[in-house]
Amino acid sequence: MNFRVREVNGSENRLLLQKMQEVCLPETWVYPVTRGWWWLALDAKGIPAGFGALSIIDGCRYGYLCRAGVLPTYRGHRLQERLIRVREQKAKALGLTILVTDTSDNPPSANSLIRCGFKTYTPQQGWGFRHTIYWMKNLVDPGVIPR
Repeated sequence: MNFRVREVNGSENRLLLQKMQEVCLPETWVYPVTRGWWWLALDAKGIPAGFGALSIIDGCRYGYLCRAGVLPTYRGHRLQERLIRVREQKAKALGLTILVTDTSDNPPSANSLIRCGFKTYTPQQGWGFRHTIYWMKNLVDPGVIPR
């Protein structure tokens, strides 16, 4: 399948992005689409297949891959990886030095993060569930995970 990933205005695509979050991430709350930067992955007909978002963590040069999802009928085409990579490019353009994110009970997303160079880490203060796995990628020195 052929896909196109494009950055979109979260506010202008509010209803679509909220609905996609509800479908792809039913166990979590809907992240505010007015925060950060948003992308849509579209199939060859222009139909939304997935989404991703990036926000900046207040007070530092860290980016947070805060939301991403691929609709069930489009899974298995490595769209998650493409969404990770476009958000990483944006983070670098913004001058961010670190990207962080988290997964819970989601091996396909964890594998996508690993393929994109993310490593697990333990934050000083977790923000997820007890079983959440935290991920980090150093954009300045990819081989180093800060402590």
